[in-house]
Amino acid sequence: IRSELTIPGDMDQGESWYGFSVYLENWKNDPAGEHIFQWHPRNRSGSAVASLFTNEDKFTLVHQNGGSASSQEFARPQLGPLLKDQWVDFVLHIRWAANDSGLLEIWLNGAKKYVYNGRTDWGGQYIKTGINKFGWTVRGGDSGPDRRIMYLDAVRIGNEKANYSDVKP
Repeated sequence: IRSELTIPGDMDQGESWYGFSVYLENWKNDPAGEHIFQWHPRNRSGSAVASLFTNEDKFTLVHQNGGSASSQEFARPQLGPLLKDQWVDFVLHIRWAANDSGLLEIWLNGAKKYVYNGRTDWGGQYIKTGINKFGWTVRGGDSGPDRRIMYLDAVRIGNEKANYSDVKP
């Protein structure tokens, strides 16, 4: 159900910039969905603090916006239609904060799609990228497609000294 890579999380604190391109080859519509890029809690339990999600032919950003590490509440803003069989560029700017001074901004192909101000850090996080197809488990629900192919390129990560231009693919 997973084909993922992790990146050490030392930079996933303070202020960070992330840029990357994804290519979803022959991606069939699936309401069960999957994560393709995540910021996962360092304690390896619970759901991702923030993730880029594909389902029902849409890109969705799922991010924790309340609760605690064990009792999470999430926002699920839709970023737009799923763009298949083409390179799609993402840039995220995150100010990791355990109080209301946090910030999360996301751009898709150069257009700003979402801004969130509030808590963004629930005890540290690390990056996981790749396919997490939880619909392929017995408890994950029905999933139509039996194959997923995703390419990832132009991954750039910057700290508080970086800006959009530094990380954009």
